[in-house]
Amino acid sequence: MIAAGEPPPPPPSITAPAPIIVEKKSPGLAGVLSGLFPGLGHLYLGLYQRAFKIAGAFVGCIWLLSVGFMRGHLAPLFGMGLAFVWFFGIIDAVRQARAINAGHVAASSIAAPPRRASESMAALTWGVILVGIGTLWLLDRYVDLDAFWAAVGDWLAPASFILFGVILITTYVMRKRRHNAAEVWPPRG
Repeated sequence: MIAAGEPPPPPPSITAPAPIIVEKKSPGLAGVLSGLFPGLGHLYLGLYQRAFKIAGAFVGCIWLLSVGFMRGHLAPLFGMGLAFVWFFGIIDAVRQARAINAGHVAASSIAAPPRRASESMAALTWGVILVGIGTLWLLDRYVDLDAFWAAVGDWLAPASFILFGVILITTYVMRKRRHNAAEVWPPRG
């Protein structure tokens, strides 16, 4: 209670939330990087999942074109797919950079959410790019990649699919058990 004659207490101070600073990205650089190799522009933008999906589609098309059983009727299809993935990567990288610069986050999550600009994100992106280029350079220089790809085709790829499937099944079963254990059943009575 405020006694008569006393001034009312001051209102609580409300500080405005810190503004969200969106790190500006260059659409031109994103497009050029995606032109060098599909997905690199998306790595620059910080859209890692999208980058790996586009790069995976590109590498997959190249692999399907290079294996012997794809010669013939299906080769033109994967050739057109290769061109589509290449141009889609360039156009999408430019579009994503513009969306990030505008601060838009679409409902379909086509753009990264606005976040505080940090030097560590740029360092991480360039670190990933440089480690990848350096690794490929060393592998090309000192490793017999023909033997590696022969092993991949013979047993490594099928074993990887089996291992990944077992991991997904195990994760599903463990989540289901955790969910069932967390449920509270009403007492019977």
